[in-house]
Amino acid sequence: WLECHDEVDNDCDGMIDTDAECSLCPPAGVDSFGDEDTAEACSDGLDNDCNGFVDCVDFACAGIGECPERGTEDTEALCSDGEDNDGDGRVDCGERSCAETTDACRPDVAGTEDTLELCSNGLDDDHSGRLDCDDDACADFCEDREESCDDGRDNDGNGYTDCADRNCADACRPMFCEGEATDCTNRLCLEVPACVAAETECGDGEDNDLDGLVDCFDSDCFETCSAAACAEDNPVGMCDEGTCVSGMCLVGPALYISEFMPNPASGISDSNGEYLEIYNNSGAELNLNGLTISDAGGEFTITEDLMVEAEGYAVFCINTDASANGGIECDGELGFVLGNGGETLSLTMGGEVIHTVTFPGDAPSSLESVGFGQRAGQSFNLNLAFLNGSGSALWCLTPETAETTYAADNFGTPGGPNVLCTP
Repeated sequence: WLECHDEVDNDCDGMIDTDAECSLCPPAGVDSFGDEDTAEACSDGLDNDCNGFVDCVDFACAGIGECPERGTEDTEALCSDGEDNDGDGRVDCGERSCAETTDACRPDVAGTEDTLELCSNGLDDDHSGRLDCDDDACADFCEDREESCDDGRDNDGNGYTDCADRNCADACRPMFCEGEATDCTNRLCLEVPACVAAETECGDGEDNDLDGLVDCFDSDCFETCSAAACAEDNPVGMCDEGTCVSGMCLVGPALYISEFMPNPASGISDSNGEYLEIYNNSGAELNLNGLTISDAGGEFTITEDLMVEAEGYAVFCINTDASANGGIECDGELGFVLGNGGETLSLTMGGEVIHTVTFPGDAPSSLESVGFGQRAGQSFNLNLAFLNGSGSALWCLTPETAETTYAADNFGTPGGPNVLCTP
């Protein structure tokens, strides 16, 4: 405030002691200033003590009237955490106390923002005013920029590369969802206008959505036609090449065993942490009531309505208590313990086997050839590309990444999208 009364143009803007910064100070010539330490003084819109801060922004008003208590912003840690710790509207190096007293805000000692760790720590390491992926210096370590989504690298280290990474959705959408190359089977294109049209009538002999498929041959008519095939009057023929599930005729696996954890780790016992996940591949919402899940030692049948949306997952846990099973949200109870030595799991509906998988243990088995044996703390994962209809039916161990960690030393995606397996 002294600069507002020294008859000098201190900031060289052509105005002497009349700047906007001085407008809230007492007029020049006043020898003493008031205090900013009462409820009235802290809410009058004036800089009563002329220290450059008005009302609640002034530390002197902390805890007075409607002004909140304040913390401090005066250490290396507090001046580099991206938070307004003292509540004055200024963050880190924008805070005078940080700029004047800490190395973190001195330009001559600024750090760099040029590694994966530095570009994902939530800090402005190079004092550029931009954090992590908002900083151009982090371009090579962020998978949300167009130039990073076709370089064949997992730039952000989350286990997914280029268009397989959800962070690249916006950058990759034009590759699959524009012009003649539009692929309406790709999830990126679900909301593209060309992919929204549907077969409005399933028995008129017309290709309503002009996709080359008529009536029951169009997937848009899946639910209508498959339900009719399982009806008593069978207007579109018997369901003799499929299985009636939830009153719909499903040809091919409508449900897949998509993931299972036979041997959890780090203090989570098999009797608490084992789970099995089922994926709805039918294209329509299904009721799993009546589905039987079995292994070599036993089986259990779902006897209550359990609806699973199209492309959705249902998770069955040996212990449904999230506080004991590693934090997993379960849809039902798994009626048997998975064998650590390897075994065969099956899904059956109405006497028809829908899906079967054999997983390895210590002894050779049908999946041993894909390169893994029994491992504690990693679930078995069915290839996401296969579930999306664009890849082979590979199985792999869920990779040990931050995204797949659901409990300490336990890796899986129960109830969430599977991961991509590479040959």
